[in-house]
Amino acid sequence: MCSSDLPALAVKIYTTYAETDADPMEVVQATPYRLCRDVRGVGFVQADRIALAVGMPKHSDSRLQAAILHVLDQAGRTGDCHLPTSVLLIRTRQLLTDDDPATADLSAPPSFGTHLTCCARRGRP
Repeated sequence: MCSSDLPALAVKIYTTYAETDADPMEVVQATPYRLCRDVRGVGFVQADRIALAVGMPKHSDSRLQAAILHVLDQAGRTGDCHLPTSVLLIRTRQLLTDDDPATADLSAPPSFGTHLTCCARRGRP
């Protein structure tokens, strides 16, 4: 994200929440991954940058759940109506790739299964 894009993004975020009861600053600080769903043109990668910049832990449950939902959304947009769990796991790990072993632990099968179940129960975060 280029610094010259920030004012336009701020306006988009403000405009999205202007007619709701949600405080844009509160959304950005407390639930930044919500931007993926609510703000047109903001995807996981941009919301992830915002989340990490406002202090969201990179090993948070909300980050993994947002990544899972992003991968599922992308699959749906390309016409996949069924995505095997193994493929979902691989794509989610690729999305969250970094050199931190804790990130690998977060997307390890036991933890991943828990988050996948949580996403299925809640629907979209």
